[in-house]
Amino acid sequence: MESTIVTRARLLAVATVVGASCALTSTAPAQAADPNCTFVRDSFTVLRKDGTMLIAQSSSGGKAVGPKSTLYVTQQTPLGDTDVLARGTARGAIPARGAIVEFTFDGGGRSDRYFGVITTEGAILGTDGIGWSSPNGSVSCTKLEPGAGAKTATVLKPTDIFDAPNGTGQPYLDANGRNRFAPRGQVALVAPELCDTSTNWCRIVPPSGVNGKAFIYIGEDYGSYP
Repeated sequence: MESTIVTRARLLAVATVVGASCALTSTAPAQAADPNCTFVRDSFTVLRKDGTMLIAQSSSGGKAVGPKSTLYVTQQTPLGDTDVLARGTARGAIPARGAIVEFTFDGGGRSDRYFGVITTEGAILGTDGIGWSSPNGSVSCTKLEPGAGAKTATVLKPTDIFDAPNGTGQPYLDANGRNRFAPRGQVALVAPELCDTSTNWCRIVPPSGVNGKAFIYIGEDYGSYP
């Protein structure tokens, strides 16, 4: 049985929707052709929406993440041993080509997978279901084109991720057969499609677990200007 979001999105895609509900913001992920990105310091900070903070090992001028990493219960510094929620291992990297970061954290009985895009300010914007970001200046990139057209959109209500827009595609499924969805928060858009203001479908950077083009419907109460 199709989800309510799937059915509603397909019905709404048939008609012309007046106005644009896709919110574009000024922060642009680095979408230039063949950017070369590396970490600035020997660790980087992951600020999670749940108020916790992960500090993962990296190397100045390098691309690898880990292996040492620590999850803290607070984002307030200075930090001490009493602030440690879990010590663990991070594994991942910035790929040889591209302005993204993907890694996993295992520790304290948990296993979290992180996926984010690098902005032109050197920040990292998480596009997975965790909700996180790293501050400006965490990463340095060359061959960036800030005006390349990539933007972000704001999702106000979780919306399913499809392999094609306008009600013509199929939803991506997780390992349990459930629809993958974009959570509330910002999502990175892919140029040149960005958002179609006549249908309110947007092409987004595929989150972790989605292999292929990714589209979401964020019209009406699903998306809004920040």
